[in-house]
Amino acid sequence: MRLKCEICGTEIERKGPGCKPKYCDACRAERRRASQRKTYHKKEEQRKAQEAMHKLAPARSLSMNELLRELKQFNAKRRQMGLAPVSYGRYVAFRDEYIKEI
Repeated sequence: MRLKCEICGTEIERKGPGCKPKYCDACRAERRRASQRKTYHKKEEQRKAQEAMHKLAPARSLSMNELLRELKQFNAKRRQMGLAPVSYGRYVAFRDEYIKEI
């Protein structure tokens, strides 16, 4: 069975049973590289945010206002990464693990 690549239009042949291929080998490789680049840059941004969070002082040495400001910044970064915000109690209890996580 002959199919056409959705990107470049070249004819491709099924290599075996299973799903019909949408792309030729060259286009599939390029799409995969683009996807990996996108994922790499996203992870790099998350890593930089995590390093910034590690520079914070311990929770017990902060005033309530400072701690709430830190929590607000932490939740903003979590939202940017597509994660749910964390409550105050949970943040104080697990602050060190959350900082390592982000």
